[in-house]
Amino acid sequence: MKKKNGKRPIIGIILLSFLMIVLTSCGNDKKGEEKTLNKTNVSKQEQSEDGYVYQASFQDIEIPCTDISSSCMYDGRIYMVGSKYEDGETEDDYTYTVYFLSCNLDGSDMKQKKLDFKETEFIEYMGIDQEENLRLVTMRYDYNEKTGSSKSQAFLYTIDKEGTIIDTCKLKSKDKGNFYIGTAYMAGDTLYTSGNKKIYTFNMKGKPEKTYDFGSSISAMAFTEEGFYAYGYGGKGDNDSFIMKGIDTKTGEVGKPVDFGDYRINNATLCTRENAIYMNDSNNVYCFDTKTKEVTTLFNWINSDINSNNIKNYFPLSDEEFLVLSYSYENNEGKVEIANIKKVKASTVKEKTVLRLACANTDDRIKKNIISFNKENKDYRVELDDYSHYENPAMQLGLDINSGKIPDILCIESLPVSQYIQKGLLTDLYPFMEKDEEVNKEDFIDSICQATERDGKLYFMGSAFTMQSLIGSKKNLGDMEALTFSEMKKLYDSVPENGEFMRMMTKNNFITTMLSERLEDYIDWNTGEISFDSQEFIDLLEFANRFPKEIDEEHASKESTPTMVEKGTLMLDNLYIYGLDNIQMYAKMYKKAGGFQAIAYPSKTGNTGLSISFNGVALAITEQCKEKNGAWEFVRLFLTYKNQKSDSSYYGGMPTRKDAMEKALEYAAATKKYTDEDGTVVRPNNITIGFDDYTVDIGPLTKKEIETVRSMLNRISKCIAFDAASEEINKIIEEEAQAYFAGDKTAQEAAGLIQNRVKLYVSENS
Repeated sequence: MKKKNGKRPIIGIILLSFLMIVLTSCGNDKKGEEKTLNKTNVSKQEQSEDGYVYQASFQDIEIPCTDISSSCMYDGRIYMVGSKYEDGETEDDYTYTVYFLSCNLDGSDMKQKKLDFKETEFIEYMGIDQEENLRLVTMRYDYNEKTGSSKSQAFLYTIDKEGTIIDTCKLKSKDKGNFYIGTAYMAGDTLYTSGNKKIYTFNMKGKPEKTYDFGSSISAMAFTEEGFYAYGYGGKGDNDSFIMKGIDTKTGEVGKPVDFGDYRINNATLCTRENAIYMNDSNNVYCFDTKTKEVTTLFNWINSDINSNNIKNYFPLSDEEFLVLSYSYENNEGKVEIANIKKVKASTVKEKTVLRLACANTDDRIKKNIISFNKENKDYRVELDDYSHYENPAMQLGLDINSGKIPDILCIESLPVSQYIQKGLLTDLYPFMEKDEEVNKEDFIDSICQATERDGKLYFMGSAFTMQSLIGSKKNLGDMEALTFSEMKKLYDSVPENGEFMRMMTKNNFITTMLSERLEDYIDWNTGEISFDSQEFIDLLEFANRFPKEIDEEHASKESTPTMVEKGTLMLDNLYIYGLDNIQMYAKMYKKAGGFQAIAYPSKTGNTGLSISFNGVALAITEQCKEKNGAWEFVRLFLTYKNQKSDSSYYGGMPTRKDAMEKALEYAAATKKYTDEDGTVVRPNNITIGFDDYTVDIGPLTKKEIETVRSMLNRISKCIAFDAASEEINKIIEEEAQAYFAGDKTAQEAAGLIQNRVKLYVSENS
């Protein structure tokens, strides 16, 4: 155990972005022992053509770690190595401990032992050698503060099954300079490692042996009865993808990429059994038969109630049974979940009413709540239609909806929600809130509800949001909260010499930026009325013509945005408030300029309202859903106080509920450490964030900064979404505006052409 005063080493953070994810091979249980797990939950996946499903059972195990570095399975036991950071009273005071853990396949007989490792040494791989000893591969990073130089070294440890280190040797690379390991694999008495597009082998004394040139980056390796395979990123041309190649370990010859047919399996972890290579791409598990060269999809993780983001390893016990090791860290405790997935007859599994949830992109919040819902709800289960593997996920989901393949629940991110409302595809959520004891309309920030409503109905709601507007200094803007186009012209004319009205702005970018907030001011999807031939839009075109066609790098200011703000030479910029920390960052950045002013995007009326967009998860229930009450039971999970209190700080964005927002403000203003009523440990904010070349220390929010937050919340008036329809309309505007910018048409003529084309597009898509 190490205890240290001073800043926690930043090297661990650097490594996360620098190193490739270490993909371990899956050890086989030689004795083939099968132990029955305590069945805390039974779930089923979609039925296959042969009438079978994959059924999962689970067992939770508490461990002392805040992370699991590596693991393997052997002789009826699972072996793990993990670490734990324990904070002291301040951020600079902490302890770091490495643990060796082992348990039976059912989680029983958990054993643990502390290992003596430095905090600059990281365990990259754990495997079994031919002598049945455990082997650990580590990377050690040493930094000399005086010289500024760094050194990396790789080590191979031999460890017995009780966690006692028997031997240690350094891996002696043939390459000069620092040696890095991307991934490692133990086969017999040979250690295979990857780096620099090559595979390096070592004997058990750390002596280098053969080298194989894979030709591209390597992320995983696997041995089967048919031979050795490596998997990595191909990186060739427009069809960049992950590829697998067989390698002859005797001759060193590297084969051609394996043909996966219609499958595009990217960023997968590999696991082997006999002649099969199992591939996990975080969505599905596929099986590649090295004899027949065929690929099949076995099961989907989320529909088996397993969060693939938490998977640390998975082990094939047979062709139809897998053991899965998952890890999560919640409420200051690490928890290992062991899942046993078996292929069983569908008739043996209790049926539930299935609700289909469609997402263009799926984040961890979706996965977490699907799994929680499916485990706890007795009547319903949610199954995910994840479109993220398509080249254009939102477009493909939109095509399916237009063709009649409509889900029960819809994540509206990147989708044309205004069109769906106009077509009557979405259900009003307010009636469900009226009957709910925990989620009511009055629980949400009033301005957010008003901004999201359509004709008094709430068709969707998000759990977290971002605010956006323009920003300028009070020195230049005073207390101005809105702009008309005539006022914008005056501001433009008042820009000082060597200053900029908006950073690196072009004609097209200006129009896109302004319309990102105001596009619906010109389009009414309900009536089909279009107003791009209005004087307001013509004024926008004429103002955009003041900017250059392209960025003039030679004459543009070389100073950073914060420097220009401080000097008063930047009039306006885009403002995005992703979290409460941003308020203090901007307050400090604009301090010498008299403070900052959030100002609404220009309009004919000088509307002072600010805009919001939801962060990732905003859900709707479709009218076609036959089990709307069941769908609401899932949707409401994202809208509870408990969910928003914990998720908004972890995933970014600010909570949409009043009580969760008040709690977030309370935490952000904390000046001393305390434990909340629900056990949450709250520490005063003490971080450093940056903006261009500007860095600022962020501490507890002041009363004045909290007042700024409340003032901005009260000004919210519009909820915006970026979708395929907006993209297409912006493309039309950009195309027709070129003739005006080139001097071939007047602004009125260009606006007329835009009016006609957009009107046609809206009529065809309404």
